[in-house]
Amino acid sequence: MIVSANRGYRLALADDEIDIGQVRALVGRANTARDAGDALGERAPVSEALALWRGNAFDDIESDAVRLTDATAFDDLRISLQERLFGIEIALGHHLDITHDLQAAVAKTPLRESLTGQLMLAHYRSGRQADALEAYRVLSVRLADELGVDPSGDLQNLFRDILNGNSDLLRPPGPETGRAAPTAWLVSCTLPREHDHLVGRRPETEDAAASMATVWGEGSSGPSVIAVTGPPGVGKTAFAVHLAHRQRGRFPDGQWFTTSDDHADTAGAGDVELTGGPPTTTASPVDRMLAELLLSSGLAPEHLPDTRAARSALLRARLTDRQVLIIIDAAGTAHHLAALLPGAGRSAVIITSRSNLSGLAMRHDVHTITLGPIPPPAAVELLERMLGRSADGPSTAELIELAELCDHLPLALRIVGAQLRGRAPQFRDSFLARLRSDHLLARVSTDPADGAVSLEATLHSSYTALSDTTRRLFRLMALLPGGGFTVETAAVLLESAQLQAAGALDELTRLHLATESDCGAIELPELFRQFAAHRSTEVDTAADRRAALDRLTRWYLTPAADIRLRSPAEIRRHRTTILALIHPDGAPPSSPLPVDLAEVACRIFSGHGHDIDWRAAASHGLRAARELSDHRWLVFSAALTAAERVLKLGPIAVPVDRHTLAVSAPAGGSERRVLADERDVASVDELTGDLHHALERATTIDDADRTARRDEYEPDNLTRIGRILIGLDRLADGQAFHHRALRAARRNHNLYAGAGVHLDLAIAYLLSHRFAEAEQHAETARALFSSLGDDLGHARATVALGDTYRAARRLEAAERLHESALRRGRRLDNARVVVEASIGLALTYRYLDDRGRALVHGTESALLAGNTGLRLLEGKALGVLAVNNLFARRPRRSKELIDQALSVHEETGHELEKSCVLRWLPAVDEAVDASPHPGVSAIGK
Repeated sequence: MIVSANRGYRLALADDEIDIGQVRALVGRANTARDAGDALGERAPVSEALALWRGNAFDDIESDAVRLTDATAFDDLRISLQERLFGIEIALGHHLDITHDLQAAVAKTPLRESLTGQLMLAHYRSGRQADALEAYRVLSVRLADELGVDPSGDLQNLFRDILNGNSDLLRPPGPETGRAAPTAWLVSCTLPREHDHLVGRRPETEDAAASMATVWGEGSSGPSVIAVTGPPGVGKTAFAVHLAHRQRGRFPDGQWFTTSDDHADTAGAGDVELTGGPPTTTASPVDRMLAELLLSSGLAPEHLPDTRAARSALLRARLTDRQVLIIIDAAGTAHHLAALLPGAGRSAVIITSRSNLSGLAMRHDVHTITLGPIPPPAAVELLERMLGRSADGPSTAELIELAELCDHLPLALRIVGAQLRGRAPQFRDSFLARLRSDHLLARVSTDPADGAVSLEATLHSSYTALSDTTRRLFRLMALLPGGGFTVETAAVLLESAQLQAAGALDELTRLHLATESDCGAIELPELFRQFAAHRSTEVDTAADRRAALDRLTRWYLTPAADIRLRSPAEIRRHRTTILALIHPDGAPPSSPLPVDLAEVACRIFSGHGHDIDWRAAASHGLRAARELSDHRWLVFSAALTAAERVLKLGPIAVPVDRHTLAVSAPAGGSERRVLADERDVASVDELTGDLHHALERATTIDDADRTARRDEYEPDNLTRIGRILIGLDRLADGQAFHHRALRAARRNHNLYAGAGVHLDLAIAYLLSHRFAEAEQHAETARALFSSLGDDLGHARATVALGDTYRAARRLEAAERLHESALRRGRRLDNARVVVEASIGLALTYRYLDDRGRALVHGTESALLAGNTGLRLLEGKALGVLAVNNLFARRPRRSKELIDQALSVHEETGHELEKSCVLRWLPAVDEAVDASPHPGVSAIGK
């Protein structure tokens, strides 16, 4: 019956009234016979099905759409059935009868490797070894000429067996009665248990599910093959298992798991000997996996074929027209994978590998999914699920920092989560402090006794798979933290030709041990870099490491490098490498090379608007020149001053509404001025305005810089956010942001930012009553600012150190430090330093019971802060002065001042100082109630 449809007319017939329906029914009968072990019963319906074909499908239909979809699918089905019939005849020992037909089939589809393999086997069993080898040679030449590839590993193994005269190939797998060995099908699921906490993989899961769904389409060309690749620890196996469990219902004939990892449990094999012969422990992973898959299908162990080629052929035959889902885990290379893939039917294979399996994709239709680290929000979610949410649990900012420390790698996150689960807050704090050290990889590990996977062991497995040249390059790249590398710089490190260096870089990226940044530089993830750096200390001598760095420094001083670095894109690729070379790991320079490079870097960065990097290069050059007693330190000092002026864009006039600034900018792009305006407004808001508004603006700036990939601003942005969070009485969050800023400063080799972070961390730890850590960070900040010739920074760090000594009741030392900072602040005419030092002295003299000087300095700080618009410091100064008046037995004046301080804190949102004032309020109120004389005085009286 002909009925109308949306795009024309449709012939409405039952399946058994059309030839394709009859073919499918016959295939069903053949499958039933095959499962019963009846080879003759299988051969008859397959022959009948092939007899229904008369020429090519839809030859008389004038439709490209039909010919390119349905016709192609039907032709593939015919060829698959033809291969199946040839396989049955060979298994029954009828190889002489089909040789002519096989030759005709190979001539018609000369690139079909499975047909050539059957022809080779038929020739060999017919006593025509030379013809079998010639068939392989013809195919090999044709594949090389037309596709540029070699025959599959399976076919190469068959060739070697025939060449060596393997007698096992001469006998059919079953007895001569016409019934093959017992092969009843077993529906089994050998999938491992899936992880409870798989997050951040929804797009990849949907992509893979869509690819797998194509096996049910009318235009399906055969089984679906999905390759899941990615770096070590990214969760490839967990993702594959998760996907397989979600798709189980679509594959009713079984769901199997096998792995090439010799140390893993082999699902489905049990304790059965897998070699098919005498007991041995030398079976290759591919042979073992073939045996596991055949056993999972229900094949009896005693019927396992002896050779890889026979096992592979039997697996393909058993999977024909089946719907089985197979996971092949931890595949090493693509060379032997073809032996494990089904040839026809509606099965699906998920392969996980650290390699990108490009060789497999050249021969087969493979859908590749590359997993990277999970997104930061997903990493935080994973930690939250593992640790749970509780009042004394880690804050969101601490979770963000933990995720960042783990490079957002699922394996590292799970290890850290397992180590922190159920532990007390004190352990968490000390654990996080250890993670913040330079030995992250050692902390992100597991106890070998518990059998869990170690990230370092996982990395070691990938490292040993590299070639010697690539391993050496991996180690040398690790000497420059945050460095980005190109073919030219890799060749310089290796002292090799660029072609060899390109191959090594390609191997690192192909095995996902290195990544390619947006600007085209090859970079090492931090945990991987630490692994490689540790290997370098074990393998390379100090002289070798120093020589490699010197070679690269000299290359950057060549005319060729100078020409290349005139391009803004090239500067983005090389910026962190150049900065790392000027002062690698803070080690003192052994030659003038870093100073020479610093001069070049200042010229490059200043000329292309990289002001932060200009300042960093000048600061590194200044330190290196001073350590070498090189007179060029004067040049760098001038460059540092110029860079600071450009970054600040002239003096800032604090506006009344704190939303617009009168900025005197030097000549330059309008975009740079707008961005600088925004950053300056954020800084002004932080000191003079509402902290909640300042936090919103600072977060917006950070988001904009991340989107635009302005990595050099990350340390300053995170530091600003951390300071504001501390002001909002979120100490743990503020400390977490500051430690993130410290790592960002190290990645960008920004000494200025690092010094500022150490200063802020000193204040943060002081407020947390962790005096030893506060003192350490304050001393580090003072040393860094001193080496940079930054008097202002040195003065502020001196105030922080004095505050630490005062809190530890080392009052005389605190007094000396605050007096020194006050003198320096006045000499620099910097109101902020003068106010901070005066507040420090007011508190110190209170503890020394010198009430007069405590009131004098308290009054000076409050007046100066108010007159200069430093509202946050004004609130703090008023609170200190209020308490000093209380100790001077002036309770009513203390009450007035404490009310003023609270008013300022309400306006600015400075919750930390507000809480400090509120702690003193009951004592002030009690003193006022007990005072018989009201008294009225002006501030300072």
